[in-house]
Amino acid sequence: MEIDVNGANNVKKIIPEAICIFIMPPTMKELKKRLVGRKTETKEMVLNRFKRAYQEINELAQYNYVVTNDEVKNAVEKMSAI
Repeated sequence: MEIDVNGANNVKKIIPEAICIFIMPPTMKELKKRLVGRKTETKEMVLNRFKRAYQEINELAQYNYVVTNDEVKNAVEKMSAI
């Protein structure tokens, strides 16, 4: 299931044994590059997503694992191992 920080908190309340994995960008610079590169959002939307990412990173302690999405294949392998 792919959900945001609030959704993960709600799942944990209902299912305390749920395993939550935070998918982290390799760097904030790379995150911005990816968001802009998609060309699916306005500059304002990209800025809002970038701000939200900073807020969500502050919630890492609520997750069981953190996986850095440096390359999709590597991230998938790490998540599969979990």
